[in-house]
Amino acid sequence: TFSFSATAFLTQVRFDDFEQDQQGIEFAVGHPLNISNSASISLRYGFSQRRVKQEDNFDSLAAPITRQVLQGRQSTSRIGVNVGIDTRNDRFAATEGYLASGGIEYAGLGGFSRFLSLEARGGYYFGAPDWLFERSTFVLSTRIGFALPFNSVNDFDLGFQSSTVCADPTNCTNAGNLEDIDDDIRLPLTERYFLGGLGNTQLRGYEGRSLGPRRAELRSTELASGRVYHPVGTEIRGNPATGEITAFCNDNPVFGNPGNGNGQCNSLGDKKFSDFDDINEAQVIGGSSFISNSFEYRFPISEEIGLLGIAFVDGGNAFVEGDILFDASEWRYGYGGGVLWFSPFGPLQLVLGFPVDPRSDESSPVFEFSVGGLGI
Repeated sequence: TFSFSATAFLTQVRFDDFEQDQQGIEFAVGHPLNISNSASISLRYGFSQRRVKQEDNFDSLAAPITRQVLQGRQSTSRIGVNVGIDTRNDRFAATEGYLASGGIEYAGLGGFSRFLSLEARGGYYFGAPDWLFERSTFVLSTRIGFALPFNSVNDFDLGFQSSTVCADPTNCTNAGNLEDIDDDIRLPLTERYFLGGLGNTQLRGYEGRSLGPRRAELRSTELASGRVYHPVGTEIRGNPATGEITAFCNDNPVFGNPGNGNGQCNSLGDKKFSDFDDINEAQVIGGSSFISNSFEYRFPISEEIGLLGIAFVDGGNAFVEGDILFDASEWRYGYGGGVLWFSPFGPLQLVLGFPVDPRSDESSPVFEFSVGGLGI
């Protein structure tokens, strides 16, 4: 009638823009809510330490990533509760039924990270018409997550003297102190949502962790008044008469307006894809909320060995603090197909996906595979 688990982990993951080391422990206890065990509740506690590193090109990161790198090792102490129900007629190759789960988690029982998060997912399985493959199934699923951050940018230990000139932001044009750039992005990088690829925040047709809000990469310049940050490709010039600082791009002042039209340098005000003059010098910083929807058609290729074919359409995106995740005009979509094999060592997925209306920095098609996790 009860379940208990204890997990210890030590991981090192390399992403495109940075590397993350993590170690920690997690305990969980669960209890069924009905006789059939189709519904259950679980309580869990976890403690972890994480460190984000970027050694090769430290002076080319967006502000939220730079702050995380400068912070060094951070700890997170979290407690959460999750409730779920699963009425599927088969755990792996279901043809009918549904599953749904939701959880709430609080981080702040000590440690650096402080936030409240809510996540939910659901999937509905219904049989396809008889004129299609026998025992084939349609699957409609969704995942959603939202985090309310309690950290402030001032919680980060930057370890250097910021410019006294830019302490008044009106003195600096397209440049500023690191703690004042994107200071509304308060959820730590290690807790943010990145969409794309397979997994809990999947959106197939796009490379893993490639979808979500972006910000311009920054470089720093050490001045007599302290360190100041500005977009990559620009250079700082001061006005001795007024003490003001401006970031210039090829002798042209960049005024921080989205889509400034200089064709070469980004601005601190760039947020949407169309705003950036050089998308290769912008980074995905992750969102504080996300939504991922999927419609699949699953059909048996070989029931003896547990091999299924899949055709899918996915849609969703991640959103920064203050944005609305239900704004479908900002969703991205992907489609494609693949195979799912319930192998002796866990579910294995092979997927070939295509982004709808791919942008200049996005690949098409995208091939991905995973072993051991299925999600819905």
